[in-house]
Amino acid sequence: MEWPLNLNDESPLDKMPLEKNKGMLLSAARSGMDQMVARLLTESPDSIDAVDGEGQTALHLAARHGHDKVVAQLLVGLLASPNPMKETRAFLRSARAASRKLIDVVDRFGRTALHLAATHGHEEAVAQLLAASPKALGATDMEGMTALHWAAREGHEEVVAELLAVAKPRSIDRVDSHGMNALHWAARKGRTQIAVLLLAVRPQLAYSIDRRGNSILHFAIESRREELVARLWKMDLDVWYAGNTCSVTPFHLAVKHDCGVELLQWSSSFDEIASAFTAYDKLFLERYRPVMEKQCKSLWGQLHADVVPTVFEYLGFDDVRPTTQNAKKMKTSHSSS
Repeated sequence: MEWPLNLNDESPLDKMPLEKNKGMLLSAARSGMDQMVARLLTESPDSIDAVDGEGQTALHLAARHGHDKVVAQLLVGLLASPNPMKETRAFLRSARAASRKLIDVVDRFGRTALHLAATHGHEEAVAQLLAASPKALGATDMEGMTALHWAAREGHEEVVAELLAVAKPRSIDRVDSHGMNALHWAARKGRTQIAVLLLAVRPQLAYSIDRRGNSILHFAIESRREELVARLWKMDLDVWYAGNTCSVTPFHLAVKHDCGVELLQWSSSFDEIASAFTAYDKLFLERYRPVMEKQCKSLWGQLHADVVPTVFEYLGFDDVRPTTQNAKKMKTSHSSS
């Protein structure tokens, strides 16, 4: 429980009840009152174990609100003692142990201080926490998410870069309870620059899928990020026509959201485009027919007068039966483009 602060109160803190000092430490950490935090750590060192109703320590609160000075004080531990006689090796070891213990404490949602700093985009706090304990990057919360997951999800590019600078491959590849890695979250939330950053460091992630079979392309198209979809297209990923557990392919979503369909003019195989719909309900085709008509006419209408009917025959829209010659002409012209 937090406690109201009175900065004018000069009463010795070591004479006050420990629970009151703990409450004051939490309040001071939340508010960024670094001088009060220093005083509490000096005069009431046992208050460092304080936690609030959410299970969060003073370090959680300072990291969450971006109070860098308080974070530094808590990580240094009890080294602010004004009595030089106490600065012995044993004391230093004890102080550092107390600080390291704080880094590993999780709140009721399983989040460490690093989780909160990354979630709220506090780059300096993240840097301090990583310097104190690089292994904190591997900590997962109750949803299986690391600090990198949260930074990517919330769109904090500088924090993601900070985390990637010290992350090992397995930390970058780690998936949460939904089977989603940091790249999936970046694509789902439309964080194009973060997705590009992650792909530059770990290009293999482009082929990863979540528990429902969704690839990064599924998420990028659903978030309607044309730039990201275009970048992924240039990577020549073989996932455009790969369906998830519901047989929905990125191509289906491209049609549904009218996002990235124009890129299909560079496809090397018209059969792939046609086969993308074979496992999907015809109601989808009818519902999004206007989008397909618009896109097909703009992409292929100039090739031949009966090219568009050829497309719709492949997609099952009507009973037009183009000749084999016309179908071959369609594929040849399309491939040559």
